[in-house]
Amino acid sequence: VQQDMQAENLRDYYFKEMMWKSNGMVLKVMLIKNMRPFIRICSRSLMIPVWIAGNPEITEKNEDYEAFKAALHVVNETLAKKIAGDGEGATALFEVKIIGAESKEQAVTLSKSVVTSSLTKAAIYGHDANWGRILCAMGYSGAKFDPEKVDLFFESKAGKIQIIENGVAVDYSEEEATKILSEEAVTAIADVKMGDATATAWGCDLTYDYIKINADYRS
Repeated sequence: VQQDMQAENLRDYYFKEMMWKSNGMVLKVMLIKNMRPFIRICSRSLMIPVWIAGNPEITEKNEDYEAFKAALHVVNETLAKKIAGDGEGATALFEVKIIGAESKEQAVTLSKSVVTSSLTKAAIYGHDANWGRILCAMGYSGAKFDPEKVDLFFESKAGKIQIIENGVAVDYSEEEATKILSEEAVTAIADVKMGDATATAWGCDLTYDYIKINADYRS
């Protein structure tokens, strides 16, 4: 493959190679089923072809099985993040982590509500540490939690900062928060302090270009 191939053509090339070599073997990737906004819009589940190039078939849960499962998980998660961060007009991957939840279902519901919130996505585009929009999205999710116990953090390659503690804004630096939110990948971490369950959802910011792209063509 030529090094100067455009990213889109490169993705198409590898996809065709996967389809050719897989010989019809596919794996339902339950890892991201119903957990990513783009999956809910485009498909109920993501089918990824998997093949073994000359290696013995794994027929039992042994060391090879665990190694393959771990490697496949990394590949799937990496691809899911790239797809989420490559939304129309997007400038940043937006990751939402819910920790300290009472149940997995509660954590999933809260994380999906935040990552799909248009106002929150717009705030991420504006590099605005608008914690009120995140709490609002958690509130209308339908999941029960106490907003007066929530701790919220923003994190990226530029650092990590706490924005609220027990539902109240802390004395944080707006300049530092803006710096953290200006990276290409941003994470919001909400601790609801109800248990040990966690969930992570991925999406992207909401930009002017998203409106322009979707207003400029008809389907």
